[in-house]
Amino acid sequence: MPDHDGHSLAHFMKCLNLANTLSLPLDAVSQSFAVFATRRPRSTHAATVLVEEMVSERLPVVVLDSTGVWHGLRSSADARDVGLPVYVFGGKHGDFTFRETSAHVVADLLVELRQPVVVDLSLLA
Repeated sequence: MPDHDGHSLAHFMKCLNLANTLSLPLDAVSQSFAVFATRRPRSTHAATVLVEEMVSERLPVVVLDSTGVWHGLRSSADARDVGLPVYVFGGKHGDFTFRETSAHVVADLLVELRQPVVVDLSLLA
């Protein structure tokens, strides 16, 4: 629940609340995470919650999206309102396009930006 400054309660507790019984310290953003799930509806829920918490705390996060669906973070669950402020690189819904040969330039830019970014790899061969 955001307070009047737009921070979630996690901001005041210095943690990312992923579930009622699971939280991570804010400095967890400096770690690498991988979430593996079977291909079923809502299989990306755990990863989505983690990313949403990081973005709401204004922490840098990069999502490597092989399926082309993570651009959906930019719209609300009902797709009627604006969602989270993330940049999308590549894919059909990208703010920026890139080629496989420019991957090192994109990686350098992401490190420099320190912003929430989705790197959509779905259109790459």
